[in-house]
Amino acid sequence: MQALTREASARLEELVEAAVRRALGPFCEELRGFVDRRLSEVSAEINAAVQIVDFSEATLSGQLAGIQDQVSRVLEAPDAAARNSGVELSTIVGATEDAAHRILEAAEAISRALAGKCDATVREKLETIVSACAFQDLAGQRIRRAIEHLQLVEGTIAVLASNGARAPLPNLSPETPPGPELGQGEVDKLFG
Repeated sequence: MQALTREASARLEELVEAAVRRALGPFCEELRGFVDRRLSEVSAEINAAVQIVDFSEATLSGQLAGIQDQVSRVLEAPDAAARNSGVELSTIVGATEDAAHRILEAAEAISRALAGKCDATVREKLETIVSACAFQDLAGQRIRRAIEHLQLVEGTIAVLASNGARAPLPNLSPETPPGPELGQGEVDKLFG
């Protein structure tokens, strides 16, 4: 009887093992397929990373030098005729300042000549002329900043063009931060 029990136990063990294989077999195959795919993906990623790392410092330096040389050829130093943007803008600022001052002086002269003789409408129109001249202050501030930026760009181009591929990259930020800009209300207070 004991031999029969051993045989039955062994048979039962075989049946359980076969049932477990049938139940877990598809899951194990799916897991094996997933692991194989993921290992292939990781292998491809590692291969790509190794190829990127294989670029030598000399190769990268040579490529960067070539790029900088091309940029310096494209941005050759502008000729003297092209370097007058700042001068032209400065002339515009001066002309608008002059025009605004002449208009303000004329408005003040009219106001003094008509002191006490003019009605509210004329006085209101003179004030409108004075406040409209405030555009010049705002425009002048912005044009001066544009001139500073143009000078910075011109200097950068000149350095790149004159030093070629080995030129150190200049600092493109302005030396001093820009001053505060006056808003329209603040300008009106100045003329008020």
